[in-house]
Order: sequence, then structure tokens, then C-alpha cells
Amino acid sequence: MKPVIKSKLIKWGLGAGCTLSAALLLSQVRSDGAFAAAHLQALAAGSEGKPTASASQDQVQQEYNQFQQKGRN
Repeated sequence: MKPVIKSKLIKWGLGAGCTLSAALLLSQVRSDGAFAAAHLQALAAGSEGKPTASASQDQVQQEYNQFQQKGRN
């Protein structure tokens, strides 16, 4: 086998192995009971709809909102 082809096969094999390892790790974390409890808690906290202070003070976001309002008029 040519060295170039062999090195590419090794590179693709390492990439596939790392991807599968990461997917396995994330699936194990997601199936954990502590993750499910934290996820439900985060969903409950997020559904309260409290705007953050940084979102209301963001100048870029304010400019974007003003631009959107001008476009609708």
C-alpha cells in the first residue's frame, strides 16, 4: 500500500474512532439521572421568561431591533 493512502486511512480511522468515542461519551452522560434532573431544572428556569440584564443592554441587539421595526413600518 502506498504511504499516502496508508496515512489517509489512518487519519480517517482516527477521526471516525474519536467521533464514535465522543458520541458514546455524550450518550452515557445524557442517559444519566443527574443530567435528566439538571435538564428539567434548566427547562423550568428557562420557561419563566426572565430577560437577562445583558440582553437588554446590548447595543447591537437594540440596533437590530430598531432596524426590524423600521422595516415593518
